[in-house]
Amino acid sequence: MSDFLPQSVVNVQRFRPNIVVNTNEDENNWIGRQIVIGEYRGRVTEKTKRCRMTMIAQPDLPEAPEILRTIVRSRQRCLGVYADVGSDGVISIGDSISVE
Repeated sequence: MSDFLPQSVVNVQRFRPNIVVNTNEDENNWIGRQIVIGEYRGRVTEKTKRCRMTMIAQPDLPEAPEILRTIVRSRQRCLGVYADVGSDGVISIGDSISVE
C-alpha cells in the first residue's frame, strides 16, 4: 500500500492483522493453498474485505480516507487473507513462510 500512497501514513496497525508476512507475492494467489509458517500449517481460505475502519484515526495514526479508496480501486476492496488452522504450532518473528 505504501507504493500506491507514498504521501500517506500506511501503518500495518490500521489493518489489525494477526500475522504480518513480508513478501513481494500477491497473497490473493494463495487462496485454496496450504501455508506453513514456523510450526503452523493451514489453508488460505479467502480474501480479507476491508471496511471504513482502515481509514479512521487511531492512536498515533491520522484519519486517512485515501487508504480505503486505494484498496477499493486497486485491490477490489481486499487486502490480506484468512486461513484456517490445520495444525497448532508456534510462530516466531523471522520464521520462513512457504505456500504449497
